[in-house]
Amino acid sequence: MNNTPASAAALTASATVRFEVGKVYYTRSVCDYDCLVVVEVAARTAQTIVTGEGKRLRIRLYRGVETVSPNGSYSMAPVVSADEPLPDSIEHRLTRKY
Repeated sequence: MNNTPASAAALTASATVRFEVGKVYYTRSVCDYDCLVVVEVAARTAQTIVTGEGKRLRIRLYRGVETVSPNGSYSMAPVVSADEPLPDSIEHRLTRKY
């Protein structure tokens, strides 16, 4: 019986929730619940995603979930997570995607 723990890199890679090309993800503003920040993933590499508008966003890992900050990094910046795809019930009301 082998009781050695798996390497941290292997464990992190297998348990990571990743952004998928063609999907749309969202988060809500911390200041206004009705304000949605939406990111459409048009392409991706191991370290970045490209949005539907052509903007490149660096992927960060937080607790096993990939995240991006479409508006930059500041104290109240929205963070979009790969574990929050946009529900169909909200998508029809959107006017702007990143």
